[in-house]
Amino acid sequence: MAQNELHLKVTLRIYSDDDQRCFGPGIATLLQRVREHHSLRAGAASMEMAYPRRGVSSAQLRQCLGASCSPPPSEVPTAAARC
Repeated sequence: MAQNELHLKVTLRIYSDDDQRCFGPGIATLLQRVREHHSLRAGAASMEMAYPRRGVSSAQLRQCLGASCSPPPSEVPTAAARC
């Protein structure tokens, strides 16, 4: 009889004081994809994530962690800089 190999998989989820889920594997994957694609829209599209879900994910980050998926306004290039 063939013996199956076992492996360990650890998942991290962060909850707020009022027990709201703030961060988990889905948001972690989304952030990795945003880094790869340099765009929240493109990162979410690569995961086949629906537009409303993408908004919920970024709102969760801002609300629970005080983080943002986009750079601060001072770091966003102006139209002239992009040309």
